[in-house]
Amino acid sequence: SQSFGETIAAVVDELKKVQAGVDKTASELAIQRLTQEIEELDQQYAVLLNQRVLVEAGGIKTGGDLLKAVKAGYDPWELPGIEQLTEQMDRITKLSRKKNAELEKHRQIVSL
Repeated sequence: SQSFGETIAAVVDELKKVQAGVDKTASELAIQRLTQEIEELDQQYAVLLNQRVLVEAGGIKTGGDLLKAVKAGYDPWELPGIEQLTEQMDRITKLSRKKNAELEKHRQIVSL
């Protein structure tokens, strides 16, 4: 027969196992969400980079430039300035780093 302390210790151990399972499930869901968010940030960054290249080249000069602008998904007649593009790119870079660090934390939890 177990003592009261042994019974409590067994219950606490089982609760720890349940909590570990909950943490792992939450991390698996977070990994999916963060992976998608990071991919979206990468796509936004690529659009901004294309815009920056176009602006640095002096804007739209040819039909090919116009076609690239339209394919990239932005209004070629309202290109932002270099400063604005740089700020947006920096913001996306910082956010992406933060999300990648969070992603790594969740991957470690899942690997336990």
